[in-house]
Amino acid sequence: MFNDRRRTAEQRAMSVATAYEKERGAYVQDVSAGNDPRLREALERCGCARPSVASADIVSSLDHEIRIIEVKGRGSSGPITVIEREHETFSAAGPASWLYVVWNTTQPGPYRLITVQDPSTSRGFKLSQRNASPACQEGRVTRRSSSASHSTSSTSVSRPT
Repeated sequence: MFNDRRRTAEQRAMSVATAYEKERGAYVQDVSAGNDPRLREALERCGCARPSVASADIVSSLDHEIRIIEVKGRGSSGPITVIEREHETFSAAGPASWLYVVWNTTQPGPYRLITVQDPSTSRGFKLSQRNASPACQEGRVTRRSSSASHSTSSTSVSRPT
């Protein structure tokens, strides 16, 4: 049952993130299967360093902006775990890297989407090679400090169609 809930949370999180990007008008590519050449190509197009093993879930393109997105879904609350290759991709992609966390994914909705640009250096987040620990309470991120060079936002999102 635990694995079924996790799978449901991840699938809904991907649906919410994809719908959000499409609503922005972006061209969205699912690269979550791993070792996808489209991810390597996107990293090259935005002039990013190449991590030893690139890892992301979505590549989003809008005009000249490329987003390398890692998506995490949670049923209600809990820590967000970032594995080493995801952390390396955040570091390599810099401002092109985004972490999308979708809360309440095992509930009927609405879902809560939190987006963090360049999570390896964003203030208010502790990101180690194993864990990303935003200051969270009931699905809300509390920023500890502000930074003009990074973006964090929180949005309520209806169930994707």
